Amino acid sequence: MAAHSTLDLSDAGTLQFARSLVGKYEEVNWLLDRRVNATLQGEKGVPENSWSVQITREKEGNGRHCIEFERTVHSVLCLHVFNQGGDAAYSWFVQNQKTHPLTRKNFDKISALVQEVVSKYGLDLIETNLILGDLGKTPKARDLAAPHGVTEGDHDIFLAKCLEHCPDIFPTYVKLGAEQKDIIQKYAGLVHFGHLWHVEGTAIKMLSHLKETGVMKDASDFDFEYVTHICDIAAVLAHVSQNGSLILTDDAFETMEEAMETVRALAGMAPNKALQIYLNLRAKRIGLDGIQDVATRNVLARLAAMMRLRVRDDALGKELLAAWESMPNKEQVLQVLDPMSEDTTPTPTYVPAVLENMRNALSKHMAPQDTLNAAIGTALPWMVKVIEAYKEGKGTTYPDELTLNFNPIGGVVRDAPHALDTNPAFEINLDNGEVTLKT
Repeated sequence: MAAHSTLDLSDAGTLQFARSLVGKYEEVNWLLDRRVNATLQGEKGVPENSWSVQITREKEGNGRHCIEFERTVHSVLCLHVFNQGGDAAYSWFVQNQKTHPLTRKNFDKISALVQEVVSKYGLDLIETNLILGDLGKTPKARDLAAPHGVTEGDHDIFLAKCLEHCPDIFPTYVKLGAEQKDIIQKYAGLVHFGHLWHVEGTAIKMLSHLKETGVMKDASDFDFEYVTHICDIAAVLAHVSQNGSLILTDDAFETMEEAMETVRALAGMAPNKALQIYLNLRAKRIGLDGIQDVATRNVLARLAAMMRLRVRDDALGKELLAAWESMPNKEQVLQVLDPMSEDTTPTPTYVPAVLENMRNALSKHMAPQDTLNAAIGTALPWMVKVIEAYKEGKGTTYPDELTLNFNPIGGVVRDAPHALDTNPAFEINLDNGEVTLKT
């Protein structure tokens, strides 16, 4: 298919693109609310060319940095860049990738897939899917959903429940044709690709629903949703830099493709066997495939995914194994983090953000092995205790289907990496599952 348009990828052009989305989709404005519950991953950075700062300055006089606005707009921009393809698009996309940049071959692979999906479904429908994705973080969407009984804390599960019970709260959804609505509905809530990519939950919890629906009848059935995920992930660090993608490097894309092998394998095998494919690939990537004890190897592969250890480097595996071996209470952690367990507890969210933010904060004063030891030795056991406390109290102290949300803790350790040592007492919000430190 021919490219949709020729984008002006200068700063002025991307600001113009952001403005065009504000005018085109009412819900994009919801992301400019001061009360949006932003994902606290990565640096705080406020780029000089921040679209939200410039747009809110024009509207309010004082500019504000709106993290989720930046990410959503950037995800749609990446969709257009992939759809355009070619030399200029590739140069823009990788301009700030300093290590293992996305190769031209893999960029072209993504571009070809995006163009194929755009040709089949239309650009506007994929844009809509991207914009709907993070609206669960906005007070506006939550206020509209509450009268319909939708109060789920996790924004992805929130969206799936809204599309089931009250889809008409989203003006853009209302404007879709019946066939387009069916496509959005078909894939909503089937699988959270970010959870799978980082192995945040068990195979049973993450993959059973997708398997039971029978959607994966052939390898291309998930391409619409996969393209959405690729663009969404490309924009994860858009609040730090809007010039190209910081996160979608070659290693990141390779591991995304490995995760997709698990999704496609569901057409012919059980969730546990399908997830084992991905765990084996993640273990091999950092030289841990020789570990004979499968349970330990699987948990280490899960930790590697959570901690974004993506580069093909056996040294990373040695560092992770050393940190693991120095940790007390390994049996307890193995039991709680076994990705092959029959546990049907809702998948804990933002665990990777806690581990990564803590390591990044400590890296200013500590060597990589020491930051890994601290994350594995302190943050991981602490989160395991929270998960165990929830499991023990669910149905009594805590609601049965509460999704544990560690996002606030990610923000805490980003700014104070030793906070879990000095103040380990925690609270779990009974309404939204947010985990916070007791004051």
